[in-house]
Amino acid sequence: MPRLALFLLAIWLCAVVAGCGDGNREFANPRGTIEVGEGERFTLAFTINPGVGYDWELVGRRPTGVVRYGGRTAEPGEPETAGGSATSRFAFEAAARGTRRVIFLHRYRGRVVERRIISVRVT
Repeated sequence: MPRLALFLLAIWLCAVVAGCGDGNREFANPRGTIEVGEGERFTLAFTINPGVGYDWELVGRRPTGVVRYGGRTAEPGEPETAGGSATSRFAFEAAARGTRRVIFLHRYRGRVVERRIISVRVT
């Protein structure tokens, strides 16, 4: 196999198996159960629209033990678009094997429109 093909295969495997680069996996608009490896950093990313009033919020106690909470960031999707969507990212670290539920509320102008429970299974 030519070197270029091997190189491209290695990059593809790295992305699929999740772990190259900054070592942070991102789950976009997660639902149900996600699985991560012990020691892995991961992000749960949700689409928000702050100009209209849509936002996501982590509720309850901040996760510790199996999963540790690392903070929240938000960034605009298209800065040139007034009222455009953005992405809110919640960072975590899989600290120990086990399962931990993480609960989010989707709000529209302060009113809860969805409650989402995500189970994080750390293997």
